[in-house]
Amino acid sequence: MQIHVMKFGGSSFATDQHFHRVAGYLRERTADGSKVALVVSGLPGATEELRARCLALNPAPSGETIDCLIPLADTIGAAYARAAIERLGVKVTTLYGFQLGLLTDANFSRARILEFDATPLRAALATHDVVVVPGGQARNAQGQQMWMGKNSSDLSAVAVAAALGVKQCEIYSDVCGVYSADPNLISGTQLVPELSYDSAITLSLSGAKVIHHGSVSYARRHGVEILCRLNQDDYRVGTRIGLGGNPAAVVLDHRSVVLEFSSQAELERAAAGLHDIEVPVVDLSQAGELRLVVTCGFFDVERFLREQKLQPRTLERHLATEFRRDGAVLRHLPEKAAAREFSQKLHDQLYSQSGRLGTAASAVQTARRR
Repeated sequence: MQIHVMKFGGSSFATDQHFHRVAGYLRERTADGSKVALVVSGLPGATEELRARCLALNPAPSGETIDCLIPLADTIGAAYARAAIERLGVKVTTLYGFQLGLLTDANFSRARILEFDATPLRAALATHDVVVVPGGQARNAQGQQMWMGKNSSDLSAVAVAAALGVKQCEIYSDVCGVYSADPNLISGTQLVPELSYDSAITLSLSGAKVIHHGSVSYARRHGVEILCRLNQDDYRVGTRIGLGGNPAAVVLDHRSVVLEFSSQAELERAAAGLHDIEVPVVDLSQAGELRLVVTCGFFDVERFLREQKLQPRTLERHLATEFRRDGAVLRHLPEKAAAREFSQKLHDQLYSQSGRLGTAASAVQTARRR
């Protein structure tokens, strides 16, 4: 049987009409007898609401508590999606984390996949047109519910595709693909039609809001191509992540935290601790400057530093990363107040028809010296 693996993110389900629209699209995709394994995220803001309420009750909840709570957002999203699909007469069922056959280690809130037995999923697809899977959910060897962490719905979808032997995984969101910069911050951006696994990983680790680097790494290991698609209208494909090339792009991570340390030993201790818990960092140390940048903005850096008894200075700067077509990656640390303008100049320079650096050159050199 022809199987399609699709993942719809939270923005796909902002209203009831959104649910009905996706359900209609799925009915069309299964009309020829194809099957769909559908991975669903929580509704917009649902995960953050659950987390905030929990932290209000207990600022330091256990990992087990978090892993029992946070996946509820995706469970509810999956149930609503199933209800909308059922309404159209499509044969649909749901497999939750404990039913899915996805086994992880016991690291709460950042569980890593150990194995995936696709038998339950294949059995469900044999008797249903659509099988809905809440994103990010799994179980460990003790049968406990595990959560694979922030943005792990993409990882669930890629893992489902790999387990089923499907060579493409379709990721639907409110933008159809990866752009040369964040269109909400930079003007004149261009769609990147093809992107290599390695480039997508580096973009993500630099703070770009693209497919999570862990999901892309898993896709690379298992030979799964990721198709980024629009979640409405014509559902078009925007970017293919696989064996493509290097983009010309600028990533401004306005969520980045730039730390300056007083000794190499302290920087190395901080970097090692962050690496152990898989928090993305970029070491930008050079002569006389011991700087470490925490990217992607989902981690409580201040709490980590307190627990490690580290006291670096937090600089009023952001990380801006320049990706060139020849594969070169250049890092910059502009001041926060000027970061957007600086990144716009970098982008204009990359995409200037004349190829002349103009005023952007002096701005780049200034930022590099700082």
